[in-house]
Amino acid sequence: MKVYFAPSGIGLGHVGRCLPVAEALERSGVDTIFSTYGQGVAYLRERGAHIESAPPIGFAVRYDGTVDFKWSLVSPGLRLPLIVLNQLAKEIRVIRKHDPDVVVADSRVTPIIAARLLGIPCIAILNQYSIIIPRRKRFLNLAKIGDGFNLTVIGGLWSLADHVAVTDFPEPYTLSAANLRVPPSRLRNLRLVGPVIPIKPEALKGRDSLRKEFGVADDRKIIFAPISGPIGEKKYLIEALLRMLPKFPKDYAVFMSTGTPGGSSEPIRKGNLTVFPWLKNRFELIKASDIIISRAGHGTLSQLMHFGKPAIVIPTPSHTEQFGNALRASAFGFAEILKQEDLNYRSLLERVERLSHSEDRLRRAEEIHSEISKIDAVDSILRMILESAERSS
Repeated sequence: MKVYFAPSGIGLGHVGRCLPVAEALERSGVDTIFSTYGQGVAYLRERGAHIESAPPIGFAVRYDGTVDFKWSLVSPGLRLPLIVLNQLAKEIRVIRKHDPDVVVADSRVTPIIAARLLGIPCIAILNQYSIIIPRRKRFLNLAKIGDGFNLTVIGGLWSLADHVAVTDFPEPYTLSAANLRVPPSRLRNLRLVGPVIPIKPEALKGRDSLRKEFGVADDRKIIFAPISGPIGEKKYLIEALLRMLPKFPKDYAVFMSTGTPGGSSEPIRKGNLTVFPWLKNRFELIKASDIIISRAGHGTLSQLMHFGKPAIVIPTPSHTEQFGNALRASAFGFAEILKQEDLNYRSLLERVERLSHSEDRLRRAEEIHSEISKIDAVDSILRMILESAERSS
């Protein structure tokens, strides 16, 4: 049996949640192949995966990480259909070359279309069914048209898959609720399976042992800033935190990972801050930490919920999914929101100190961890893959 994974290469979240599924299949003797682009290529190569590079498709961002909706549409112009067709043609060629039994597409429509044209069972992995375009007065009507297009056309393409695995928690802990508007006619093959968590907290050493490994004394609290996402979105935040975090009081041991695939794992010390360009034991530091500072990406917040960690979340400006995630995380009671335009040394330290003394936030984070800890998304997706392969046979 052979399974073809085609995750989006924007950031590391999509390849990061496909990889544990592929590894579980490989342990059972199943061959796997990946097709991706961008940051995803370096990430998978580092892990020894079999990769076919796909033509990239992305969106434009401004200097501060803001998603530039207008330029994302204008820049490709008339070339956009050609870019999409080029990616589709490449997917068809590569799928024919490897002749897989099942195609698994994560947040990419061209592999789904290619699988349908070739008569191969397909599974779609998503954390948002519809994309909500940022509302601006000058482009309000264009945004509304875009929303309708996304829900009608893109949503229809997701439903071409035999199964749609939405990697979000069932209610009451669904993070991307605003982006999961699904017409009733398309619910037949859709299931919320929960987020893919590569390493569960119970699989790691105890928190006290991990703190000692990171060289932190018992009287200091650990702050960890795992900054992930596309390079353009996270560059501004990384630069801002590099100015602020080294000045934090010595009561805190402050760590940051810039999430650079292929980057050095050697720590760089700046004042009270330890920076890792690439941190292989990221989940160990999450477990050892007291407070997390992060973007509001779906993958990161899902991991913090699994690990029971209170957080300060700084959504990417104009990123509607991240703002929706941040609002939900705040409503769940484990996170505080800090808008990027309000980010400065004082506002960040105030929130850290407030959170570090908030028994309610800590207790709520631990309660959420306890309630969701038994959800196993990898097992659910594996069953979908095996069922699709058996049905095809």
